[in-house]
Amino acid sequence: MTLPTLLRPLRPALALLITATLIGCAQQAKVTGSWQQGASRDQSFNRVLVVGVSPNASGRCDFESFMTNQIRAVGADAKSSCMYMKTTEPLTVEAIEAAGLDSIADSVMERWFGEEFRASGNVAKWHRMLIETSVEGYVGCCRAIAGADLANTTCELRLPVLGIAGSSDLSTPPDLVANTIVMIPRARLEVVAGAGHLPCVEQPEKFARFVLEFLETTKYV
Repeated sequence: MTLPTLLRPLRPALALLITATLIGCAQQAKVTGSWQQGASRDQSFNRVLVVGVSPNASGRCDFESFMTNQIRAVGADAKSSCMYMKTTEPLTVEAIEAAGLDSIADSVMERWFGEEFRASGNVAKWHRMLIETSVEGYVGCCRAIAGADLANTTCELRLPVLGIAGSSDLSTPPDLVANTIVMIPRARLEVVAGAGHLPCVEQPEKFARFVLEFLETTKYV
């Protein structure tokens, strides 16, 4: 399948394109197929985040730049993950342990908060909170999350569930949250427009309204 054929039906949504690359082979890479999952299966996309997988940071970024330009050429809004992972080394748990949280704090803020909130200057205290966090504790959480697969137990939930996502969340994008919500019968999803990973911080009034409506609808209050 050629790249124009793959991307021809793109419409508003968010796709995460994950591509494994071999060191030094970035410029020879070609799109030969497509991949879809869960709720995204019936959708098409016009916003794509290209993520190369390689132990060679330079090769990964070269590949992402190459693929991003190809995707943009057929009309999609594509971005390289290297734009958000500001590091010349592979972003691994071991790299965080060695360099400390200050080395990733700026890129984490971009993933946690929407553009408007970041421009307001209100992220300083959250930036400080992150870099003052125990590296050992942060890394421990990273390892726990990386090894967690709760798909089976999530499917078994039968209590009322509300999922709240930020439309600009680069950490757990709304499509990822939606794919989780559809696993739970009668679960409900709300999306806070313009918010990142912490909509309760960026737009607390809207977040609270969603929670209160859910509690009232489910007769919890």
